[in-house]
Amino acid sequence: MTEERPLFRLRPMTVRILQLLLAVLVVFSALEIWDPTILGKIFSLVDFHVFHLAGELTLRGDLAEAYVFESFHAYQKAQTGADDFMPWTYPPHYNLVMAALALMPVGLSYLVFITVTLGLFLWVIKRLAGVHMLPTMIIALPAVAVTIRCGQNGLLIAALIGAFCLMVLKNSDKRGIFLGLMAVKPHLAVAMTLHTVMTLQIRALLWAAAFTAAALGIATWAFGPAIWGAFLGSVRDSSAFLEAGAYPLYRMSSVYAGLRSFGAPSEIAFAAQTASALAGLALVAYVQIKGWEIRRVLGVMVLASTMISPYNYDYDLSMLAVAFALVMPDMVRFAKGREIALIFVASWVASGSGLVASALRDAVSGGPGSAVARIDPVSTGMFGILVLVILVTRLLARAEQGAAARPAAMAAPAE
Repeated sequence: MTEERPLFRLRPMTVRILQLLLAVLVVFSALEIWDPTILGKIFSLVDFHVFHLAGELTLRGDLAEAYVFESFHAYQKAQTGADDFMPWTYPPHYNLVMAALALMPVGLSYLVFITVTLGLFLWVIKRLAGVHMLPTMIIALPAVAVTIRCGQNGLLIAALIGAFCLMVLKNSDKRGIFLGLMAVKPHLAVAMTLHTVMTLQIRALLWAAAFTAAALGIATWAFGPAIWGAFLGSVRDSSAFLEAGAYPLYRMSSVYAGLRSFGAPSEIAFAAQTASALAGLALVAYVQIKGWEIRRVLGVMVLASTMISPYNYDYDLSMLAVAFALVMPDMVRFAKGREIALIFVASWVASGSGLVASALRDAVSGGPGSAVARIDPVSTGMFGILVLVILVTRLLARAEQGAAARPAAMAAPAE
């Protein structure tokens, strides 16, 4: 049996430099979040500030205020001085984690959160990718960088999805634990749930139900039953915000965001998003019914997860590392050079176009905090996602055909 080879190799010194740059990015972002004046910059509200503020309200016993957009906006402005507003729509049990982080100053809190989640993410990707770790990380690099810069939870979510896949590969019922933990972002767990149901993993579903029920029960005990009404109210308000185009659509990679940013009415954009979600789930069902090799099924499942929700942000695409950790061996064996190049470009467009658009937007408007009116760029991430899904699915179908042809060739009699 020949040793598996990676898509490409880098010199050890180059790898160490990349690792150092990643560490510098984390430290730089921690300083910027803690006190940007140290770096000669002005304050700009990012996602982790909002995480920390929600944790503060949780510690004060005022979590319900975080779910009321007007009161949370007022609190954000009072604490940070920023006019920007980021709503809070995470389920109540997630606030238990935020409360623990809010016990620390915001800079240290960020450093702990990103270091831990990045460590978990890298450990899971290494377990899944093996010798393909480096190309897998490079293909998902923009999403990882975005997540580190804004302090979001994309690395944590990708680690949970990757851990679910690891348990599936081990044929372990414990996959249900990670499916249950995905209740933090349930819209990213729909394809995982479909796969679990289609494979009749009853014990895994029971594990998922038990962990979800425990999380919801603890949150209800900690915050009171009324917190769920406040949470659902924020979800309704968030949907209205999305319909009005009030979110930064250029940071999203969904079909809805793409069409809406190009001026399509919300009704048409939602209809197209529904079609995208159904197509993604149908693709998962198809490859499962056809009996594809399990790593290929899981790769399709993770890619399909990017097609479900209209809220698919660039930091959510850290999960692309999970998908490519699973399918990279087939890319090495079956992909052509131009296909590999196009897959890399599509991945970077999907997860990095929002980062580029943000930089250009700030440059045009005079930077974060500028009084000059900002221009919202269009969302191009959806094009990257659609190209990725098409190219990778075709590649995996070719790999399936190649795997089926080999036994037949071996069984053919010599002439």
